[in-house]
Amino acid sequence: MELPGFEMSPVQQLKGGARVSGTAERAGLVVSLTLAASPGDPSPRSCRDHDWAGRQLAQPLREDTRLSQQGDRARVEFIVPASAGETAREKHVLLYLQRDGVCAIVHLFKLRYEPGDAAVFETLLASVRLAS
Repeated sequence: MELPGFEMSPVQQLKGGARVSGTAERAGLVVSLTLAASPGDPSPRSCRDHDWAGRQLAQPLREDTRLSQQGDRARVEFIVPASAGETAREKHVLLYLQRDGVCAIVHLFKLRYEPGDAAVFETLLASVRLAS
């Protein structure tokens, strides 16, 4: 995973997959890429539905959750509201791709998200490609 402006950590080997994460501190962005075996139906939507079922339990406080699919990509977007006494909101986008029995999950989020940050999210997510 190559992302200019992000400091990437070493790859973590997981049971049945791998994960790498990175931060762009100046921009306040955090990204991770997880590779895992596809569930039964090899499609981005199937990857999303399988992964999202587990993630919903881990992040119970969400607002404005949206699931979508376009072409060879599926995604989930949501806002984590500010806690009591805090003004910072988090924006999370999970992008799902699938190829050759492998789900690729890109998780991009930003603390202190403002609506003007949407263009940065879309530019980064549009640049995601699965290389052969």
